[in-house]
Amino acid sequence: MTRILLTILFLSTFHVDVLSCPNIQAQSASNLFDRMRIGLHGDSSIKQEYELVVKRRVVYAITPFASFSHIQDAKYRTRVKMDKARKASTFDLVHRLDWSAIQEITGPQKENRFIIVELIKSQRIVKRYFVSQEKLPADFAELLRIITSPVSDEQDLVDSLQYVTDMPYICESQKPYDQGCGSEIFWRAVQRRGEIIPFLIDNISDSTSTAAYVPNLGGKYAVGDVAYFALSEIIDDIPTFQLLGVEFDEHGCGFCAYWNHLRKDVKNRIHFERSVRKWYHKNKSKLVWTADAQGRFGVYKSGSFRLNK
Repeated sequence: MTRILLTILFLSTFHVDVLSCPNIQAQSASNLFDRMRIGLHGDSSIKQEYELVVKRRVVYAITPFASFSHIQDAKYRTRVKMDKARKASTFDLVHRLDWSAIQEITGPQKENRFIIVELIKSQRIVKRYFVSQEKLPADFAELLRIITSPVSDEQDLVDSLQYVTDMPYICESQKPYDQGCGSEIFWRAVQRRGEIIPFLIDNISDSTSTAAYVPNLGGKYAVGDVAYFALSEIIDDIPTFQLLGVEFDEHGCGFCAYWNHLRKDVKNRIHFERSVRKWYHKNKSKLVWTADAQGRFGVYKSGSFRLNK
């Protein structure tokens, strides 16, 4: 029989109810630990770790050969892809974990499968707790389930929008995905229609820069811009400037008002994402798919959703 070690690493200090955690004094959590490690011991020597960065609300999977405490290089970490709902569920649960069902280790463990919880402060383990795997509290089991759930194809595709190098503008070429026609990744997202809409909206606030340049105005598309313009290809007549809270510059540079507003402050992107999400949920039941392969980008899409007014 081999042995399994599945470890979850919570990075950054965060508040837990220290009164409910056995053998921990009622003091500030930041004085107790800055990391918490959970290990599932079973029937294999293969080790898989997960690292939750609570302040940044990011989850990483750690490769087995890079799980030792003295290896800190970020290249050994792979970010776990999550939509905002899954991320919120994960970190809300982290703050609600019930510690009353685990006890401090005082000697060797006899169980074949058990959970080890280690509290770490300044690279030193200050406390160890354990619980039999068969008696794993429901909240810990749910946390494991959420973190290890497979990623949807839509989320995976939206995460790939960061690799877009060209966006639709003036497409005069007969060659698929030629300059000015948009990258293939962009159109693959558009072709997912309604299934990908929530994932696109969740990324509108992403200010990560892509390699795609903005014609005339200059600068590069952010991932959030790519996500929004993909959404605009799927749903016609989204009131962009109404949701932005700015006016279209009729007597000036026109659509540049969009770029100037969102580039001014990342808070504007966050507000825009919330406004688009609210508009979508309000109008979702009124959207009707209309087949239409006409127009300059008809070769890439077969229609769009339109409001049934």
